[in-house]
Amino acid sequence: PIVAMIYYFLPKESGQAIYSYKLSLLSFWGLMFLYLWAGSHHLLWSTVPDWMQTMGSVFSVVLILPSWGSAINMLLTMKGEWNQLTENPLIKFMVLASTFYMLSTLEGPIQAIKSVNAIAHFTDWIPGHVHDGVLGWVVFMIMAALFHMAPRMFKREIYSKSLLEAQFWLQTTAVVLYFTSMWIAGITQGMMWRAVDEYGNLMYSFIDTVTVLHPYYTIRALSGVMYLTGFIMFAFNMYKTMTSSRELTEEPQFKSPMA
Repeated sequence: PIVAMIYYFLPKESGQAIYSYKLSLLSFWGLMFLYLWAGSHHLLWSTVPDWMQTMGSVFSVVLILPSWGSAINMLLTMKGEWNQLTENPLIKFMVLASTFYMLSTLEGPIQAIKSVNAIAHFTDWIPGHVHDGVLGWVVFMIMAALFHMAPRMFKREIYSKSLLEAQFWLQTTAVVLYFTSMWIAGITQGMMWRAVDEYGNLMYSFIDTVTVLHPYYTIRALSGVMYLTGFIMFAFNMYKTMTSSRELTEEPQFKSPMA
C-alpha cells in the first residue's frame, strides 16, 4: 500500500505525471510473483529444508529488480522538477521515503545471502534493517499523505512550513542515527559471537557482547527521542492546521498551501 500511496500522492503534490506506466506494471507483477517465494529468507540456518532456504535467498536477491524499478520510477517522476525539493517539504518527505525504500530493499536481499546471514542472524542488524524501512519509508510517506490531504479536507492551509521543515530534518537525522547504530551493533555482535581462539573456544562471553553495545544503544535511545519529538511537532502542526490556520477559498490543485 505504501508504494501505491507514493504513486498517487507524488504526482498529486508535484503536478508531475508518473515517469513510466510500463515500469510500474513490470515492478508490480515482479513484486507479486517474487515476494511469495522470498519469505523463507527469515529461516536461514534453521531446521527447514536446505532447498527452501536456498530458494528464499535466490528470490530475495532477484527481488531487488522490481523493488528498485518502483523506487526509480518514483524518483524519475521528479525529473526536471528537482527544484521542488527546496520549495516544498512534502516533496522532501516523499522523495526521501522513496530513497529509504531503495535502501531497505537493497539491505534485505544482502542479508538474505547465506554467508552474510551467518553473521547477521539474531543480531541487531536485522531489526535495524526493518526500522530504516518503517521509520524512513512507511512513516515518512504516511505523514506526507496526511499533510497533503489536510488542506483539502479542512479547507485550511498547512499551519507552518518552517515547523514542517524542522520536523523533516530532525526525523531524518534520527532515522539515520537509529539504523546506523543498529547496523554497527549488529555486525559487532555477529563477529564477536563467531570469534574463536586457536583451540576453537569462544573468545567472548555473552555479557562481553552485551557490554560493548552500550554506546550504540545510547545512540539508539537518543535518536528514538528525536524521532518522537518529530511526531509531536507533526501532531501540533496538524492540530493547528485543523483549528487555527488561514481558510482557503478553493481546493488546491497540486502543491499544498502552507504558511
